[in-house]
Amino acid sequence: MVLASIYQHFDRYQDARDTLEKALKLATDSGIKVVQAGLLCSIGTTWRASGNYGEAMRLHGKSLAMARDTGNVRQQVVAHGEIAADYAMSGEREQAIREYAEAITLAHDGHLEDMEYIALIGQAEAYRMSNRLMEALQAYTAALEIAKRTGQLRHQQIVLSGSAAVLISMKAYPPALAILESSRELSHSTGDKNGEAIDLSNMSLIYHAQGKDREAQEKSEEAMKIADAIGNREIAQIYYRRAGDRFCSEKMWTEAATAYRKSIAIVEEIRNSIAVPDLQMSYLAEYANLYYGLTSALLVSGKNEEALQASEQIKARTLVELMRGGGVSFTKAMTAGEAPRARAETANRRSLQPAKSYRVRKRSRGHREGSARPSACRVRCFSSCCVLEPSGVGGAPRSRRARDLGRPEATGHFRACGVPGIPGILHREHRKLRLRHPQRHR
Repeated sequence: MVLASIYQHFDRYQDARDTLEKALKLATDSGIKVVQAGLLCSIGTTWRASGNYGEAMRLHGKSLAMARDTGNVRQQVVAHGEIAADYAMSGEREQAIREYAEAITLAHDGHLEDMEYIALIGQAEAYRMSNRLMEALQAYTAALEIAKRTGQLRHQQIVLSGSAAVLISMKAYPPALAILESSRELSHSTGDKNGEAIDLSNMSLIYHAQGKDREAQEKSEEAMKIADAIGNREIAQIYYRRAGDRFCSEKMWTEAATAYRKSIAIVEEIRNSIAVPDLQMSYLAEYANLYYGLTSALLVSGKNEEALQASEQIKARTLVELMRGGGVSFTKAMTAGEAPRARAETANRRSLQPAKSYRVRKRSRGHREGSARPSACRVRCFSSCCVLEPSGVGGAPRSRRARDLGRPEATGHFRACGVPGIPGILHREHRKLRLRHPQRHR
């Protein structure tokens, strides 16, 4: 079991499974069902960490059935909690909440306060992820009562930090700030540097939301010092991201781009350390706004080519991960016999395609009368839009297709052509440079 735990710590899940399955065979041969149930749970956890939630649920369900047969209440609580975690990771949060409720009831009836506390924390997180914030607070409150009754300071700090996160989501900033102060004191007294850095970072977030930029900067710098000391890269990433936002608000575009680049570098570093490809992609998607912030800062500072590279970077990362996940080979080349056949097929397809025609409308500026193609531009368009025209929302442009379909646009972003989240400043740059596209959507 110790060796399996070491393997899991280093994300070597197959090695951990092999070790646990050997132990399971010994326990099965010996007929010790109590041990078998625990080992099945551990093997299921390795499958969940590998992204195979179906196999994890199957093994955890088998562990639950065996625990019921032997009357092992503690193992039943553990199995229900693991099944709940499987559901939560696969996005079925309502099922997760119900499984956590089963675990809480069993633990409460069996007077297993330590297990009840763990199940309550899991349920509170599932409620928070489902945006059922009041129920999340109730679960955290019940967990706090157990932590105080058992005298577990570390557990109290975890509950306070989680409760503050819920209150921040509810925009209840004064009580959240008070709770974070208490949580930070507990973290400091127990020597939990990581918890203290997280609390300081959340306090910085509250001050920023309240418009208290000086206090936000002070807390952010305190969190960064602790994060550097303990090697917490996530806190450092948050620090640089907020620094980039602050520099943008102060119109210090070069400094903003530098800060965003540092934040993106840490995101890439953390993403590369994630073993499961699906989780790599979802982690990267959470931080797409960093790439858009970098693109905007570079464009305003006149670095159009660098802005283009930054805006394409996240799409390229996602494409590579998709191709890797689908087992696409990057290195396999055509044989000598395949190459001529492929060229002939390509030429045949092109001969069957109708010739492209362009219908040219008169332009007031930037185009010659009768011009057959759009004029050259230093910035390439990122979408398949036609003519970019000013909309009535925040000065952001909209395509003719979007105007005809009556789609709404969001201020500062262009969403009409199926490319979500591209900063509106890119399209304003196109409009400024008189970029026009052939009419392909009419």
